[in-house]
Amino acid sequence: MPILSNFIIELSALLAALYNLKHIRNTRYFYFIPFLAFTLMGEFGGAYFAVEYPDYVTGNTHIYLWVVVSGFIFFGYQFHEIFRSKRWKWITATGITLAVSAMLVWFCFFPVYTQLYFNTYVIGGFFLCCISCAYMYQEFIVSDDYEVNLFHVPDFWLVMGILLFYVGNSITFALHFFLKGESILVWGMKLYHLFPRILSVFLYGFMVVALFLWKKYREKSLSAS
Repeated sequence: MPILSNFIIELSALLAALYNLKHIRNTRYFYFIPFLAFTLMGEFGGAYFAVEYPDYVTGNTHIYLWVVVSGFIFFGYQFHEIFRSKRWKWITATGITLAVSAMLVWFCFFPVYTQLYFNTYVIGGFFLCCISCAYMYQEFIVSDDYEVNLFHVPDFWLVMGILLFYVGNSITFALHFFLKGESILVWGMKLYHLFPRILSVFLYGFMVVALFLWKKYREKSLSAS
């Protein structure tokens, strides 16, 4: 049931992207479609592998690694395009490159040591939280455009979803080593399985809001320029 609920949330976001295809075509929001499609395939693949190979040494971690890597790349690209400052563009590109490279090194050379994957995920998630806060600072403090209502800005909703998702997940997986040895279950699930499911509602729900706001926001931006 939790896997099904996650699938429904992600499918809803993908359908929202396809519904708004004519408005997001030839923009950076178009890449929501391949990202969400790949994420859905990863969810299916991870669920199938867990059922068919329950005793596999790393579980289905090696499958979710690719979902995480695609998320790092996609969100990193969005931030790179959002930031006005060349410094923050460089920081974003460097941080994401290091996080993705570390994931690939783990996958190629140390696949048995899953704790390295979780640690890298925590660091990468924390980095995304930091640049999310940098975006908020840029829009709330540095920006001179005081008339803009951020609730009408699609990137605001996207960044808020990223921030909430990775704050919660980074804390949860930072404690993974300790939680995996405890028999603490909520609704029959371990905490490091439950929290990502709950936080996915915010991430993909806010994506849907961003996608539906994109048309009006882009038209307003083009008319202003």
